[in-house]
Amino acid sequence: MSACKTLSILILFAAMAPAQTQTATLRGKVTDHTGAVIPSVQVTLTNTEQNRSWNASTNHEGVYSFVQIPPGMYSLSVEARGFKKYQHTGMTLEVAQVAALDVSMELGSVAETVEVSTQVALLETASSTLDSVINHKSAEALPLNGRNVLQLIALSPGINSTRSYRGATSGDGSITSNAFSANGGRDVSSEIMLDGSPQIVMGYNQPAYVPTPDALQEFRVQTNALSAEYGRTGGAVINLVHRSGTKEFHGSFTSSCVTTSLTPTASSTTATARPNRPSATTSSASPSADR
Repeated sequence: MSACKTLSILILFAAMAPAQTQTATLRGKVTDHTGAVIPSVQVTLTNTEQNRSWNASTNHEGVYSFVQIPPGMYSLSVEARGFKKYQHTGMTLEVAQVAALDVSMELGSVAETVEVSTQVALLETASSTLDSVINHKSAEALPLNGRNVLQLIALSPGINSTRSYRGATSGDGSITSNAFSANGGRDVSSEIMLDGSPQIVMGYNQPAYVPTPDALQEFRVQTNALSAEYGRTGGAVINLVHRSGTKEFHGSFTSSCVTTSLTPTASSTTATARPNRPSATTSSASPSADR
């Protein structure tokens, strides 16, 4: 009976702790100008690209939390009676990010607004994971052999690439596209995930499917201090996210040209034969004449 109760409690806590994987989390504390917490405050998080909103309220400790938020551009508004409206715009939430944003309210009318603008991603102070994020702008602007976005993993600190990895022209089903090591670990041992779903197939850890640069929103390369939600890997965790639609109509056109005339030739085939020069000889029988 005791074992059943323990198992039930563990299952309950597992359900209360949602994994981040491909989504983001934003949390923080709302206080007044003296530092006192403000409970029961209405907090609204809005995706400015999709015009989609999430609502939350602060608890008795003045803490609010938004979980499982898709990566993208956001604005945060906070309203409380007796205080000016707080508006934070230009926020970027990234894949698998745990961001913190504390809000200090100013006394005044709700009709007045205190606006704060941010053009960079929020600092991730709630997690000790070592990682870096490659966004879709890098995937579209940087040259890629075969348009394989996994080649951009080499831009992350702690990643050591191999010759076969650098020459991988395709990510789908390719063993060599996973032939990189993280922080001195073994190659072909990293976990690759797409929209929260593992893409590694049996055999040599080759990814089953990798999106094109046009379809990719961003991906995060996590190399150390991984959270408990990531298992089954002895190397890094690569979190890829598909690009979602926005409130505006848009499209893209891509043209790719690969020609062998611009491909560098291996150094072993470019060496030209040179006539042997007569070696200097001496009358001494010392073996130093061979040096």
